[in-house]
Amino acid sequence: MNSHHPWMLAVLIFVSVTASSMRCCVADERAALPAPIAGYTTHEVEGWVVRVSERLSQEQPEKTKRALELLAEQLRIVIRVLPAEPLAFVRTVPIWFSPPYAGVRPKAEYHSDKEWLEKQGRLKELYQCVEFTTTAIFEREIERMPVIVLHELAHAYHYQVLGFDNALIKTAFERARNSGSYEVVLRKDGNKEKAYALTNPQEYFAESTEAYFGRNDFFPFDRAELQQHDPAMVKVLQEVWQVEPDASNAVKVK
Repeated sequence: MNSHHPWMLAVLIFVSVTASSMRCCVADERAALPAPIAGYTTHEVEGWVVRVSERLSQEQPEKTKRALELLAEQLRIVIRVLPAEPLAFVRTVPIWFSPPYAGVRPKAEYHSDKEWLEKQGRLKELYQCVEFTTTAIFEREIERMPVIVLHELAHAYHYQVLGFDNALIKTAFERARNSGSYEVVLRKDGNKEKAYALTNPQEYFAESTEAYFGRNDFFPFDRAELQQHDPAMVKVLQEVWQVEPDASNAVKVK
């Protein structure tokens, strides 16, 4: 029979408890990691889970690497402009880079429809995620839409937090549509056409969010112009994004 001094027993108990705690922590951390998806690698970018197609990484390694760099820049803008609570939510929205789908032009999408994903033969895991099939042209797309990632995350916030039936946004959209003030507006490229914001309340919210926090590619381009053109929507944005009216948290982008 072995005998131990009291201090030795204390050390043994401490080591045993510490090791057990470390195992629990590691197990909890592993459990918190998102499940792997066949054909995709999983990354952490500025606090977001990002899935990247292995095919893209193999076939277009430089463009894929550049897209991830640009994504990080875009997400740093989101971190800078959004208040704490909305930011905490949008950070839970996974972002995917997928190859273009046959017969579908490359685009940015937020997926809010499970049935649509199933009908299109896309992965069910894309539900409530942002998906880019624009890896090869991601830099050009950001030049066109300077806060494109914020636009897509705004859709997620609208659907998952506010609800697509949000009365404030729907009322503001109807007012804007009936006013006729968005029927012919200036685009970043100098052309004039109907504002993309008139598509539906979802795009109205996402486009206005771009202008309020950054820069849109349709007039009104920034917060000052939005305030003059559509002050009612500015009040809605301040309420739903939890922004103080005098907050100067817009970011200057070209």
